[in-house]
Amino acid sequence: MQLKEEEFNLAKLVEDVIDFFHPVAMKKGVDVVLDMHDGSVFKCSNVRGDGGKLKQILNNLVSNAVKFTVQGHISIRAWAQRTSSNAVLASDNEGGLSKFSKKSKDQGSMSNSVRNNGKMMEFVFEVDDTGKGIPMEMRKSVFENYVQVRETDQGQQGTGLGLGIVQSLVRLMGGEIRIIDKAMGEKGTCFEFNVLLSAASESQVSRQDTEEGDHMHGAIKTSSGGSMSIRSMSPRLHNWLSSSPKQERSRVLLLMKDGERRRVTEKYIKSLGIKVTVVKKWEHLNHVLERLIGVSRQGSMGRNESLSSSSRELPLIGMDGIDSRSQTPKRTRHGFSPALLVVIDAETRSFPELYDIVEQFRRGLHHGVSCKVVWLNDRGDGSLRGDISCSKPFHGSCLNKVLKMLPEFGGTEPKEDKQGALKPSEDELLSGKRVMVVDDNHTTSLYATIKLKKMGASEIKQCYNGKEAVRLVSEWLTQREHEEGGSSEMLLPFDYIFMDCQMPEMDGYEATREIRKMEEKYGAGLHIPIIAVSGHDHGSTEAIKTIEAGMDAFLEKNLNHDQLAKVIREITSKRGAMDAKPSSDSII
Repeated sequence: MQLKEEEFNLAKLVEDVIDFFHPVAMKKGVDVVLDMHDGSVFKCSNVRGDGGKLKQILNNLVSNAVKFTVQGHISIRAWAQRTSSNAVLASDNEGGLSKFSKKSKDQGSMSNSVRNNGKMMEFVFEVDDTGKGIPMEMRKSVFENYVQVRETDQGQQGTGLGLGIVQSLVRLMGGEIRIIDKAMGEKGTCFEFNVLLSAASESQVSRQDTEEGDHMHGAIKTSSGGSMSIRSMSPRLHNWLSSSPKQERSRVLLLMKDGERRRVTEKYIKSLGIKVTVVKKWEHLNHVLERLIGVSRQGSMGRNESLSSSSRELPLIGMDGIDSRSQTPKRTRHGFSPALLVVIDAETRSFPELYDIVEQFRRGLHHGVSCKVVWLNDRGDGSLRGDISCSKPFHGSCLNKVLKMLPEFGGTEPKEDKQGALKPSEDELLSGKRVMVVDDNHTTSLYATIKLKKMGASEIKQCYNGKEAVRLVSEWLTQREHEEGGSSEMLLPFDYIFMDCQMPEMDGYEATREIRKMEEKYGAGLHIPIIAVSGHDHGSTEAIKTIEAGMDAFLEKNLNHDQLAKVIREITSKRGAMDAKPSSDSII
């Protein structure tokens, strides 16, 4: 087995894995939480190595955690550190992590060139669940193939086959894996592993990644012992605070119902030097906001100052259900004022009730206070003017986009669509689009759905065979013709259809031909872009069959982001060219 050498974004890879399993786990009421620890993975996200094998490792461990966890949460932690140029990590006799020199031969996959690579970084990962756990007596044999370890939540026996493969892959990537002890009384299992990856050259780092790293995390600094302390304060924030010890910082108020996610989010934001007020129960929200109003009024004294201009400490510590780490507020003297960012899980209570509380708070604020409200929900729908709406799970790239609204990180206002939802970046080309995914494999369909949602799709319909897809398109067109009377401006049922080629009952080729017949029936101007999704490559005969069936483009099933974006751009360009052509035809 050989390692592939390719450049990839590590932070995005980890986030993609978690986003894939999150909806599956949430069906059981189990939250899957991304904990970027000290933020070092964001700073060192552009790496070179075998991203495919690392993803396979994470997929296997997280999949097992979801399978064996009935309630609680699953936390995936990741951090980076500099590794010695003449050593790699290996397992000691007790199954722990220890160093061994280059003369060790049983890890033959780690070549001398890799060991001597000055850009080599060590990345450590933990997959920590609150499930049934693995008995102590089974830990030594847990990585042996076919060893039965524990039962799933349905009482099915699990095997160690996947863990044996995981251990092999981890060792291939220069690391080791172990089960670490949890604190007394804590349930579940925590797997920890490390891999070695080389840092991408500075010229290869994308502008977006560089900006995120510069704004959110400081540069890597070498400690006296040779190890690397990667997390540090934002350079801008560091200069802002060090210039005056009295300078006040912005505040983030968090109301989140999931305890572990709330704890991880609070810890991460505080690590960036931002104050956090946590509201654990929605019943306390009104009282906390009233206190914040009082502070803003006392501090302003008629002056156009921010929320934090009071010289008195915010008296929130010790209140039942509330935890705050407030500090003595001071006036701003260095070019920008601290702000208040309110982040509320819209599902902690009925939305109208929460919105009324927030509106009352905003009316009571001093006119000079900078305040933004972010609503978290499952779909990311935004319908409130002036507010931001984010889809769950709230972590990683979405969390960082929201934090960049604070003046410490540039005060960048996230782009919003007409409904106020957080707008995807310019690479997310499906913003606001309705998409249908047709695939008989539920796992593949779910993966495609998550991928397309990340590209901005506002509504995604899943079908599991071609016959169902044809029926949905037919029902839409029939209904729209009845409502619009055959108008030439008839709306398409979907902006894009991603069609699997091989399916039971009716395959993708036949389904596409049937849809094209319906389009001819309802008007020559109707054309739904249908993108073939196949397990075969572009050079196969299957790719030719997609053209003959009337499909617009061909993609392999891994749905590579760059290829997907290229196809969307090409279809959009063709559609724009067609719309620009004058036509004497009309649909009657």
